[in-house]
Amino acid sequence: MNNRLKKKNSRPKQTTSKETRNDLRLVRELGAQTRTVLRRICGPPSTMSTNAGGLLVASTLCISNGVNSAADFAALAGLFTSYRVRSMRVQIRPFYPVPFFNGVGTVTVPASIAAGFMQGGVAGATYQALSDSAKPRFLSGYKQHDLTINWEGDTDAHLWTATTTGISSSEAFGIVVCGQGTASTVNTYVWHYSVEYVVEFKAPF
Repeated sequence: MNNRLKKKNSRPKQTTSKETRNDLRLVRELGAQTRTVLRRICGPPSTMSTNAGGLLVASTLCISNGVNSAADFAALAGLFTSYRVRSMRVQIRPFYPVPFFNGVGTVTVPASIAAGFMQGGVAGATYQALSDSAKPRFLSGYKQHDLTINWEGDTDAHLWTATTTGISSSEAFGIVVCGQGTASTVNTYVWHYSVEYVVEFKAPF
């Protein structure tokens, strides 16, 4: 009789224990889902130009640690403790029909743009350097282009950075572009570009 009572009394304890474990598992899963937040952030637009020698003034690097310059980054940073950039998109658009005359000289947009991808290292600084880099891309200077890059293949870019500081260059990735030489005789803007970031923020709990 006593044995039967013991067995009977032990069942509720096992059931309660199982329910408690299930509750804890659900709480952990919920916490994992709400611990981070993804946000799309747009950086400030900028321009690229030719110079009197017919080259792009310099290669232009759009890098993940530039996300801090976005107008809405500061407001978001105040809500979270750390962040990391998961991907970037760079949009390049020509300014004018080309070639054109701006009253001083003839402006010819570089017919070819060389684009390269930087991950935790030094980016190419010339058209030739980008051409010689790993997996270069060659694009028309007369059309709009969307270039994207994410952190896949760069484990350092997965590291979290405190929202009060910038991402270290060694943990950053980016896109660099440079125009081929042209017959331009003046320095003037020929390309407009903008950058979008997909940023993951970690909540303070």
